[in-house]
Amino acid sequence: MNSNDPNSSIIKSKLSKLLYQKIGKSPYVIQEYLSKGSFGYMFCGYHSETKQLVAIKVEPKDADRPQLHLEYGFYRMLGERRGIPIIYFLGPVDEYNALVMELLGPNLGQMLNKCGGRFSLRTTIQLTIQLIALMSYIHDCGLLYRDIKPENFLLGLENSERWWIVHIVDLGFCKQWRLDDKTHIPYGQGKLIAGTIRYISINNHLGHELSRRDDMEAICYMLIYLFKGHLPWMNIKTDRNKNSKICLTKMNIEIQSLCDQMPEEFANFLSNIRSLTFEQEPDYVGLNQMFVNLLKKKYGLSMNDRVYDWTRSHVIKTQSLRNF
Repeated sequence: MNSNDPNSSIIKSKLSKLLYQKIGKSPYVIQEYLSKGSFGYMFCGYHSETKQLVAIKVEPKDADRPQLHLEYGFYRMLGERRGIPIIYFLGPVDEYNALVMELLGPNLGQMLNKCGGRFSLRTTIQLTIQLIALMSYIHDCGLLYRDIKPENFLLGLENSERWWIVHIVDLGFCKQWRLDDKTHIPYGQGKLIAGTIRYISINNHLGHELSRRDDMEAICYMLIYLFKGHLPWMNIKTDRNKNSKICLTKMNIEIQSLCDQMPEEFANFLSNIRSLTFEQEPDYVGLNQMFVNLLKKKYGLSMNDRVYDWTRSHVIKTQSLRNF
C-alpha cells in the first residue's frame, strides 16, 4: 500500500482523529494511516487483546456513492477461500464506516517495481495458474470483478504460511452476472467503462455489458504486462480520444505479436477468451491445466514447489536465481 500520496499530509490531518479509536463494539483499534484507496482510506490497526495486526478500510458515512457496505456484501458472498481476504468486522467509527480485514503483504505492482519492472517467466506462469483459479471461483460465486490491475492483487504477509498466495482486494466494481433466478444478466450496450483502461477488455472499451470473458481478457493483458513490463498501448498520450485509440490498438494488434517472446500458451489463452460469446463460460479447468503442464514441461515444477522471484520474506532474488 502506497503512503507517498501527494495529498497524504492533508488526508492524514483530516483522519488523525480516528487514530486509536475502537471500531463500533469490536476489539479492533485504528493505529496508523496507510494510503488512499479507490473507495475510502486504508489504515493499519490491531486487536486490542491479541495484538493481531489488521487492515482497516474507512469511508465517510455521507459519501456520495457509498461502497463499503456493498463491498462487505460481496466479500460475504465469496466467503472464506484461499485468495480471498478474511473479513473480521464492519462497523462505525466517528463519522466513518470501517471494514476490518486481514492484513496482507505487497501488491503485484510493488513487487514488479522491486523486480526491475518484469517478472520471470517462471513466476508469471505460477501467477497465471493462481489467477485463473481465483477468477474461476469468483465467477462461480456469481460475481464479475471488473477491476483487474496489479495493485488489486496482494501477496500474503511475509514469512507467513500465505506468503506466496495472491489475494484479490477492492471489490467496489464488482457486479453480479447471475440473477436471482440463476439466469445470466442480459446483453446491453452504451455502458460506462469499468476498471483501468490499460487492462480492460475490448468489449469494455466499446461500452458493451461485461461478462466473465471480460475479466479473463483483462487478466491476459495484465499477465503480458507483468512479464514484459509494457503493453503496446501504454505510450498513447492522455487526451479525449485515448479510450478509442487504445481500443483500436487492442483490436488491430495480432495476438501472436502481442504475446511474442512468450510461450504459445499465452497467445492461446487470449485467443480462447476472445472467441467466447457473451454468456459462454470460460474453460477455467482446461486453461489452468495448460499452464500447469507448461510449468512442469519448462521447469519441472509444480505449484507446491513455490519458486518465485522473491523469497518467503518477500526479498527479491538475484537475477541469476530468478532466471534459473
